[in-house]
Amino acid sequence: MSELSTAYATLFVDNLTNKVAIAARKLGALYLQWLRGRPGDEFGDPVLLRCESKPSRKEQPYDANAWLIGLVALKLRQQGEWDPAEEYWGEAGEPIEAWAKPIIKRGPRPMYEMEQMLP
Repeated sequence: MSELSTAYATLFVDNLTNKVAIAARKLGALYLQWLRGRPGDEFGDPVLLRCESKPSRKEQPYDANAWLIGLVALKLRQQGEWDPAEEYWGEAGEPIEAWAKPIIKRGPRPMYEMEQMLP
């Protein structure tokens, strides 16, 4: 048996059967509900356990995208054609920068306006 000491009680864990006893009182098989350590604890430091004689109810998996269900897509309205060659790309007389050249070279393309939402 191994012994774990805490400020609340001493737990005895039988490594062969995984049975737990507190202060020499046998509790039988327990289900671990959760396990907590303190920030900065190292391996072997005491931890806080919550054990019960029955299993906890199954937790629902966390869905990070649940908030997306009720969203409505913003509308796009076509606004004609955009020709990057006609846009202002810098000061007059200055050469066009390298990052802008492929945009201009591709030529005209459709232009859209996205629906605006006010808070």
